[in-house]
Amino acid sequence: MKKKPLVVAIQTALLLAAGSASTHTFANVIPNQSNAYQEKSSAVISLSLRKKEDDKDDKDDKKDKDNSDIVLLDVEGIKALSTDDFASYTGEQFILFIEQLTKLSDELDDETKALVFFSLDQTQFQTLFVSGFEGKHGKDYKKVEKELKKELTDFYKAYLPPGIKADVKVKEDKKTKVLEVEVKFKLDKKQLKDKHLTYMTPAFFYWLDWEGMKKSDVEYLLELMPQTVTTSVTEQDIDIWIEGGTPDVDNELDNEFADLDATAISHWSLEDIAALTSDDLAAIPITAFSGFTKAQIAALDITIVRLLTLEQVLAFSSEALAGFNADNVVGLSTDILEALGIQILMSMEADEVQKLVLSDQPDVLTWLASDSNVLGWIVLNYFDVIRDAEDTDINDFLPEGWTLITVQDNETTQYKLLLTEAAVNALSLDLIASLTVDQFVLFNVTSISYLSVTQVKVIKQETFVALPQDYVVQLPEVPLDEIDFSTLDATAVSELSLEVIANLDADQLAMIPIEAFSGFTQAQIAAFDVTIVEQLTLTQVLAFSPEALSGFNADNVIGLSTEIVQTLGLKILKSLEITEVQKLVLSTDDSVLAWLSSDSNLLAWLVLNYYDATEGNINVCVVDDDDNDNDRSRSSDDDDDDEGNSSDDDDDDDDEGNSSDDDDDDDDEGNSSDDDDDEGNSSDDDDDEGNSSDDEDDDNDDNGNSSNNDDANDVTCTTASIDKFLPPDWTVVTLEDGTLQFLLTEAAVQTLSFDLIASLTAKQFFWLDATLMGYLSADQIDAIDDGTLAGLSENYLEFLLVEETVQTLPTVDLITLLTKLFVVQAPVIETRLVEIVVKQPIIHRVNITLNMINSGNTAQFNQIALPGWTFEDNTGKVELTQEAVSELSTEVITNFTDKQIVQFQPTVFNHLTVNQFANLSPLALGSVTRKQMTNLNIKVIEKFTATQVTHLNHDSLGGLSLEQFELIPADARKGLTVTNIGGLAPEVIFAKGPELFNTITVKEEEKLSLTDAIKIISSVDATKVKSTDLEKFLPIGVKIDHKTGKLKFKKGKVKLPKWVRKLELPTAIVLPELPDLNVSFSLGGSLTQKTVLTELTQTLATIGYSGFAFKQQDSGILTVEGQGSSFAFIPAQDGLEQLAEGTATPGLTATKTGHYEFITADSQKVTLIPMPVNVQGLLDVVGEGGKVEINEHGETHLQIQVASGKFSQVAGVFEADVETAEAGAAPGITITGTPGVDEVAICVYKDGSKQTIRPAILDRDISEIAAPQVTGNQRLNYQYHANGEIHFDLEGFRWKAVPELTVTTVATRKQHLMKVLKPSELVEFITKEGQRQLLHIEQIGEALGSDDSENDTDD
Repeated sequence: MKKKPLVVAIQTALLLAAGSASTHTFANVIPNQSNAYQEKSSAVISLSLRKKEDDKDDKDDKKDKDNSDIVLLDVEGIKALSTDDFASYTGEQFILFIEQLTKLSDELDDETKALVFFSLDQTQFQTLFVSGFEGKHGKDYKKVEKELKKELTDFYKAYLPPGIKADVKVKEDKKTKVLEVEVKFKLDKKQLKDKHLTYMTPAFFYWLDWEGMKKSDVEYLLELMPQTVTTSVTEQDIDIWIEGGTPDVDNELDNEFADLDATAISHWSLEDIAALTSDDLAAIPITAFSGFTKAQIAALDITIVRLLTLEQVLAFSSEALAGFNADNVVGLSTDILEALGIQILMSMEADEVQKLVLSDQPDVLTWLASDSNVLGWIVLNYFDVIRDAEDTDINDFLPEGWTLITVQDNETTQYKLLLTEAAVNALSLDLIASLTVDQFVLFNVTSISYLSVTQVKVIKQETFVALPQDYVVQLPEVPLDEIDFSTLDATAVSELSLEVIANLDADQLAMIPIEAFSGFTQAQIAAFDVTIVEQLTLTQVLAFSPEALSGFNADNVIGLSTEIVQTLGLKILKSLEITEVQKLVLSTDDSVLAWLSSDSNLLAWLVLNYYDATEGNINVCVVDDDDNDNDRSRSSDDDDDDEGNSSDDDDDDDDEGNSSDDDDDDDDEGNSSDDDDDEGNSSDDDDDEGNSSDDEDDDNDDNGNSSNNDDANDVTCTTASIDKFLPPDWTVVTLEDGTLQFLLTEAAVQTLSFDLIASLTAKQFFWLDATLMGYLSADQIDAIDDGTLAGLSENYLEFLLVEETVQTLPTVDLITLLTKLFVVQAPVIETRLVEIVVKQPIIHRVNITLNMINSGNTAQFNQIALPGWTFEDNTGKVELTQEAVSELSTEVITNFTDKQIVQFQPTVFNHLTVNQFANLSPLALGSVTRKQMTNLNIKVIEKFTATQVTHLNHDSLGGLSLEQFELIPADARKGLTVTNIGGLAPEVIFAKGPELFNTITVKEEEKLSLTDAIKIISSVDATKVKSTDLEKFLPIGVKIDHKTGKLKFKKGKVKLPKWVRKLELPTAIVLPELPDLNVSFSLGGSLTQKTVLTELTQTLATIGYSGFAFKQQDSGILTVEGQGSSFAFIPAQDGLEQLAEGTATPGLTATKTGHYEFITADSQKVTLIPMPVNVQGLLDVVGEGGKVEINEHGETHLQIQVASGKFSQVAGVFEADVETAEAGAAPGITITGTPGVDEVAICVYKDGSKQTIRPAILDRDISEIAAPQVTGNQRLNYQYHANGEIHFDLEGFRWKAVPELTVTTVATRKQHLMKVLKPSELVEFITKEGQRQLLHIEQIGEALGSDDSENDTDD
C-alpha cells in the first residue's frame, strides 16, 4: 500500500481590492483521501457530495429538513446515527449536531463516543466541520489557520474515545491559495480500551496513523478489530504503516476498473475525472455510470465527452446530465443529441445554455443545428436573448421551415414564428410538452392548425387551458377512442367537447377520476345522454359543482337513480331552467312521472311552487326574454326567488330578493323608499297570509298567472292537472270561501324533507291545511325559516299549541317548538305561548328559558321564568336568588347542558350545595367558567373528587385562588391532567409546583400545549422545581436548557397563553382574546420580571427610548408610555415568532403595511397592532345603547348614539398615538374629510385625550368571502395596511381600496354581497346582517403576483 498523508484542503482565494488587505474566503472543501478508491493528493470534492445521488429530490429535502430531528437527539439517537444520516446534514445542521453533543457531554460514555466516531466517514465529518465553521464564523478570516485548527482540535479532544488523539495541522500553500487541513489519528495502546476497537469501521480505519508504533502492538490492536476492517491487511501493509504510510485497500485508481460500481465512481475526485483516458472510460462497467455526479460531468474534458457512447450517456442520472456545460456539451455525438433531444439542454444550467446561444464559435451552431428540435427549443426559450444580441442573427437559429414574421396588434408590432406544415410535423413530443403559453403564442395561429392529434395530446394542461381562444379553435380534436380518461383532471374534463361528452360510454365515464368530476360544466351535463346519466353514481354526482348541476334537463335528469334523487332532494329540480320544468310537467312519458314519484318531496316541491290556488292546477309560466334565459325554476306568479322569498320584480332584484337598482327604487342606504316600512317589510303588498293583496289586479291575469305587466315580454304558461302530481296521502279540499288547500295525513307530513320545509314561504304554508302543524317533528319545526314562522297566521301557530298537540308532543319536540316560537317573537300568539310554558314541568320551563338566551331572544324571559330567576341585560346572564338555587332539583341540574351552564351569573355558584354540584353532568362540569369557579361555595370545593377535577376545564381551574386550591382534597388533586393543569393560576403553580408535577402521570402521547408550557415554566418557583422535573411535560419540538432554565423553540410562530382579563367588561364591549405578554420563557421568569414585556421595554432602551415602558392593561391592551407620550396596541394573535438566532438585530421596525414589529435580544419578533387606549372610555363616548366591537386585526366597529334611540355606525382602525385634545373639546367622535380621500374621525375621551380613527373594512373575513362576486376566482394577494387601506391584485394590476367610515343599515340578506357601483371607482359591501359599507377603489400599479408576500411586500 502507498504512503498517503491524510489531508483536508480548503480552497481559498485572495480578495484583492485597492488599499485593502487580503482575506480568506472558503470556496470548496478538498479532501485528499475520502475512501478506498482515491490516491491523488489534490483531489477536489464539492460540498454537493453531501447530497445523496440516488435521490433527485434530496436537495429540496435538505432545504426543508426539520432541524428538530437534530435538536431532539438523545444518547440513543446518536448511537443510532448512520453514515447516511450524518452525510445528509447541511453545515447549519451540523452546528446543531455539535451543540447537541455538547449538551449531552455528561451522558456520553467512552463506548458511545467510539460507536459514534468510528462509524462516521471523516471526509464527510470534516467537510461538514469546515462548512459549519464557515456558517458560524463567516467566510473571511485573517488568522483562519489558527482559529480553524483550534476549533477542530478542541472538538476532537472532547469527543474522541480514550486512546485516540487527533493531530491537526493547518497551513496555506501561498502559490495555490489552498488551505490544507491535515489530520492524523494517533493510537495509544495503553489508553485504548479493547471493547472500543470492536466498533472500528472501514470508514475510520483508513484515517489511522500507525507511524512509530511497535509491530506487535499494531498486530495486537488489529486482532481486536472486526474482520470486515482487517481482512485484507498484510504484513507488508503493517511495515508501510509503521514507516509513516496510511491504511488503504487494493482497489486503487490504476487500470482496475472492472470491479467499479456507482458508489465508487461517485467518490472520485475531480482530478481523477480529469485524468481519465479513453481506455479508462471504455473499461468502466455500464452499471457504474449512474454514479457520476453533476460536478464530475462538469469536469469532463470535451475530448472525453466526444468518446461517450449513447449507452453510457443514457446511464447517467438526470441530475448528472445537468453537469454538462457550454464547454463540453458540444462534444456529444449526433446520435446522442438525436436520442436525448432537448433533455440535454433542459437539464443544463440556464447560464450555460445562454453561453451556447451567444457563442461565436461556428461549431456550436453547427452542433445545435444537428437536431431541429434542439434548435427550435433554443429559439423558443431564448427568443429575446437572440433577437437583442448585437452579434447574433435570429435567422441563423431558425430550423428549416421556420420564418420570423411581424404582425400588427393594436398598433403594436409583434414577432411571430410561421412554420410550414412539415416543420410542425417535425416538432418532437418532448418539445411540445415543454412549451409554456408565452412560448406557444410565439407561433403564428396558422402554424398551430398543422399540429397532429398526437402532438396536441402532450400539451401541458396548464398551457392548454391558458391558450387564447383563437389558438384553441385551430387545434384538432382528440378522437374519443384516443383519450385516456383515467388521466384527466378537472381542468381537462372541462375542456372536453360537447361531441365527446355526447358520445361517452359507461366504461369511459367510470375511468374518469372522481376528483375530476368537479370540472364538468353546465353545458357538458346538458349534453349527457340519458343512458349515461343512468350510469352516474351518487359519489360522482355529489362531485359536480352547483353550476354543473343546473345543466340537467328534462330529457336526461330522469336517468338519475332513486338513491341520487333522495340524497340530493330538491337541489336537482331547483337547479333546472324553467323551460325544462315545463317539459317535465307537459311530458306524457310514464317514466317522467315515475322518476318524480321516486321521491315524494319532488312532487311536493313541484306542486307548492307551481300551484294555482284559484284554478286548482299546476301552472308553469316562462317569460320569453333573452335576459331571462338563465332563470331557474320559478313559480307561475314570479313572486318568489330561489329561496322562496318575495322578490316582486325580476328586473330590479338580485338573487337574495334585495333591490339592485339603487338609482330608481332605493335611497342612498339601499332601502326601498316607496314599498318598505321601517323594518324593511312590505307595508302594503302582503296580507296576513303573506300573499300579495293587490297582485290580482296589477300583475295576474284572470287565471292567477303572472303577466309581469310588461308589454315588451311575452309570457308562456303551461297548465297541468294537479291530480297527476299530488304526492301520496295528499288530498285537495275546498274551504268555505272557495279556496283550495292540501290536506296531508300524518304519514305524508313525516315524509316532508328538511330541505322542502326550509324552502317554504308563509304563502305556501297557507296552501297546506293547518292540521299538518300538529304532525311536524321537532327537527321539521326547527327547519322552518324564522321569517316564514314569524309570518304564519295566528290559526297556524295556535294549531301548534292546541292542548292536544302540546300534551302528545315528545318533550324534546315541545321544547324545540316553544323555544323557536319565542325566538321568532311571533306576537300573535305571545299570550298563548306564555300560558303554555308556565304550565310546563319545571325542567321543561328551565330548558326553554335557557334555550331562549342561547338563541338570542330574551324579550319574554321574565314572563316565563321561574320565581327568583332574572335575566340581567347588562351582563347577559341569569341571576338566581338563593331560594331559587335551593329549589333546583337533581333532575334539573343533571340535565343542564354545556351551553346552559354558562348562562348563570357567577354568584349562583356560591349557593350551590355539594350534592347539586356533584349532579352536574361531565359535559356541564367541563363548561363551568373561570368566574363561576371563583364564586364556588367553599364546602363544594372541600368535597371535590378526582373525577370532577379531571372534567374541570382549563379555563375554570384558573378561577381558583391559592386558598381555594388548598381546600381541594389531596386525592382529588390527582385528577389534574396535562390538559387542564396549565389553567391553574400562576400563584398556585408557584406554591404547589413540586406536588403538581409529581402527581400527574404523563403518557407518551400526552404533552402540555405550548401555551401551557410557557405559562408553567414562567410561573414555577425555580428554587423548588428543576428543569428536569418539567422536561417530560414539554411538547414535541420544545426543549429546556438545563443550565439556564430557558425554553428553546424551533423557528416559527409561538402561541402565548391568553390574557386573563382582570376587569369585567360590559356586554356592549367585544374584544378578541389577546396573548399574555407578562409571561417568561425562563424558569420562574414571570415572578422575577424577566417577561416578554420587560424584553420589549429593554428593546426600546437599546434603540434610544430608555424613558419608555410597556404595560399590559387589565383589559389586555398594551400601552407604551414615556417622556409625555403614550401609544396603545394589541399583540398579534400569533403571539410572537421565534427567528433564527443572529438573523435579525434587536429593535423596532415598521412593516411595509405600516404595522410595528419588535425584535428582542432573544431573536423573538412581536407584531403590534394599533388599538383604542381605553375601551371603557370609548363606550362612554359612543353613548347609552352604543357598542364597541374590536376584532383581532384591530378593526373597530362602533355603534354611536346620535339621538335618543337612534344610532350611527363607524368602522375604522385607531392610530396608536394617544394625544391631548384641544382645550374645550367635547367628548365624542367627529368625522372630517372627504370619503375615499382624506376622511378620518377624531375620538375625544372624557379624560381629555384623543385618538385618530382611519376608515377600515367592517369585516375583512366576510369581505373576502363576498369578493368573488366581483373578482371571480382570481388570487387577489390581499394586503391590509395599518391605515385601513386594502391593496389587492386584479386583472394584472394593483389596486387600493379605501373604505368609508360610515356603515349604514339595510335589509338583511341570505348571503353577503359585493357589488360594483361605479367601475374602477366605487364598490358596495353588504353583510347578511344588513350592514352596508362603500369602498373607494383606485388603480395604483402593476400586480404583485402570486409569489409576493401578502403582508410584507411593498407596493
